Amino acid sequence: MLFIYTLSVLFLLAACGSGSHSEPETPVETVTVVIGGSTAVTGALCDADIEVMSLAGTVLFRTKSTGYDPLQDGTEYNATAVKLRPFAERVAGRFSATHIFILSALPSESTMMLLKVTGGREIDPDGDGFVIEGTERSFAGPLYAYAAFGALREGNVSVNLFSSAAAAVAAERHLFVPSTITMILERTAEKLFVTDPAGGTVDASTLTRFNPSFVENNRSAHFDFLNDPDIYRALADGDYGEGLYAGDTGLWKQDSDHEGLMDAFEQLVGTDAGLPDSDGDGVNDYAEVWGGTDPADGGSVEGDLLFPYQWHLQNTGQTSGALHGGTAGEDIGIEAVPTAYAGSGDVVVAVVDTGVESGHPDLKNSLDLTMSYHYGTRSNDPVPLTSDIGYHGTSCAGIIGAQGFNTLGVRGVAPMTRLAGLNVLATGRVSHFADAFLRSGIAIFSNSWGPITSAALTDWGAVMEDALEEGAVNGRDGKGAIYVFAAGNDRTVDHEGYANTSSLHNSKYAITVSAVNASGTLSSYSSTGANVLVAGTGGEYGLAAPAIVTTDLTGLGIGHDIKYDGDGNVLGDSSLEGNNPDGNYTRFMNGTSSACPSVAGVCALMLQANPALTRRDVRYILAKSARRNDTADTGWSINGAGLHINDKYGFGIVDAAAAVAMAEGFASLGAEQTSIRYGDSNGIEIPDANTTGIERTLEVSEAMTVEHVDLWITTDHYRIDDLRIILISPSGTESVLAVGGENYILAAERYDDWRFSTVRCMDEPAQGTWRLKVMDLRSGYIGSLVSWGIQISGH
Repeated sequence: MLFIYTLSVLFLLAACGSGSHSEPETPVETVTVVIGGSTAVTGALCDADIEVMSLAGTVLFRTKSTGYDPLQDGTEYNATAVKLRPFAERVAGRFSATHIFILSALPSESTMMLLKVTGGREIDPDGDGFVIEGTERSFAGPLYAYAAFGALREGNVSVNLFSSAAAAVAAERHLFVPSTITMILERTAEKLFVTDPAGGTVDASTLTRFNPSFVENNRSAHFDFLNDPDIYRALADGDYGEGLYAGDTGLWKQDSDHEGLMDAFEQLVGTDAGLPDSDGDGVNDYAEVWGGTDPADGGSVEGDLLFPYQWHLQNTGQTSGALHGGTAGEDIGIEAVPTAYAGSGDVVVAVVDTGVESGHPDLKNSLDLTMSYHYGTRSNDPVPLTSDIGYHGTSCAGIIGAQGFNTLGVRGVAPMTRLAGLNVLATGRVSHFADAFLRSGIAIFSNSWGPITSAALTDWGAVMEDALEEGAVNGRDGKGAIYVFAAGNDRTVDHEGYANTSSLHNSKYAITVSAVNASGTLSSYSSTGANVLVAGTGGEYGLAAPAIVTTDLTGLGIGHDIKYDGDGNVLGDSSLEGNNPDGNYTRFMNGTSSACPSVAGVCALMLQANPALTRRDVRYILAKSARRNDTADTGWSINGAGLHINDKYGFGIVDAAAAVAMAEGFASLGAEQTSIRYGDSNGIEIPDANTTGIERTLEVSEAMTVEHVDLWITTDHYRIDDLRIILISPSGTESVLAVGGENYILAAERYDDWRFSTVRCMDEPAQGTWRLKVMDLRSGYIGSLVSWGIQISGH
């Protein structure tokens, strides 16, 4: 059923005539909108066009302001008889209009809308409080504000420089997720404005009350300049203000200094070099106020309280609460990413894990409950149960997308990205994992879980692997969902810890990630393998050397903010010099569980830079842009395409800045090419305790460039830990698929058409002779190579 509403819109802008209109016969839904504010014209705006749009840009209704009536509205500021208000209140005029529009249903109170004001006449161009006939000036605009429908109805909407700045940032990044937009608006409102100047109480629920009459002067004297009409007049007379009069909408797209902030935004918040910089730190006073810092004390505009401890984002050698620090510069390169890229609500990253605490203050606005699911409670709230390892998923989520620039705790790799919590580990059922892999609307899946040990082969089965393939091939409208996996934490003094013993981690549809510590070397626990594409940041244990600082379950001593030994004694806490008094964050998160979401966050930045990337493009860019670390390690070699490769690190540590730069304008790899599956079933005995072993060859005829190689092995040797298996490409690149010579296998086991994989031959030619070498490094068990085969994927 369609409902027809007549909307009478009363804009209370205290200088323009209220006008008159006849009462419509149909029922009236009244919405009062206050367009207050120190607009760039610093006075009254009349005869303006007003559009109210959906977040997708659809115009819901249009209206127009009425003209100025000097008899009714007055000609100068006067506290009693005249309706013009003093400059300190910054209210521009009073409008009213009526428009009939049709909606299938009245929007909910929380429905976000975008308000746009253009055109009209500015009746007090010099902002001196006097309306002088003949001095009015034509106005082009636009000015913007976001508003919830309830705020629109109640008159809690202000349109001015600050609301336009927030709206411009959201529009430039093509944001349409209400929670993300809300965060931008709330952050500005909470930093600059209150509802009651005397009481000083922040009204965070009034999302768009950016009226500078409510400046919070009692917090610090550095807010005083906001009350100076000369400053607003200077902004109005600058390039931005002139653009408002000239109607140059191109200002919203111009970025003269190419640092990622629009010129209009820089004008609005004063980040250009010509404006005051009281503390001489290179950041303009206006920008510091916008960022929530004092322009006089040299504070960082970043505003995230625990950011200085997040070495994985910016490594300065800090200890992050541990006994020793790391090596400066050994991080994932976030600081060099252009400011235009901080993640986007258009990209959804799922944390496939133990759940995410939906009420966490640093996650609640990033977490999309409509995309989340708890497989234990069958609800959309992924909050972990008491039986879950509750902190784990919440900590992973924080590494990916904890809200940045909000003065709270930590910042995610992609702090403006939308998150989904998929609590599959509440049940651990194969069908639930498969369902999670195929959740629609999700671009990236972060999987910080795997087999308990690499001491035995783990075949995850057709149900899970088929779901992985389905999502990777058909997800994201055919571009392919991206699945990032932790390589595992199975490395010990006696065991290499090889990720090639897991069928999911060997899949060409998976991005397998090892971990490095704050010194840029392999984390002591990290599994490795020929299937490892890149390394992420995992850290150590947070005692001798830093772990990762990220979100934890809220509450002191709840979750992982305190570390205990096996007897329950406290080894350390996450106080972080008193900056984490409530225990909402932990400094003890580590493992390839941490490395995996760091890479997933970089993938989100890449998709923001170029949404057209396929899952193969993402994988390829990660490899090609990775930074070679730990250069003294003897495991580095150069493959036939000139790429550095190491079983510990893949192609190196993920480099966010380089990956984003390569993603911009990347020409897709095109359609995937796959060779036939070549095979050799001529069995041959493997000499016992012999380092020479056997060698077999297969000829590949397809002329293509390698991205991924699968290799299948069948043996009748029942102690596979004896066997060292090496694949050698036509270009001479060696891939060690099984180390051999260890004593770690839990039970007798053989390879039965087991699929290994390698990424080490990336960008090499596929055509030519591929060689397989198999050696039995210990005596006692004997057997033979029954069959082997390879298949190559590439472009």
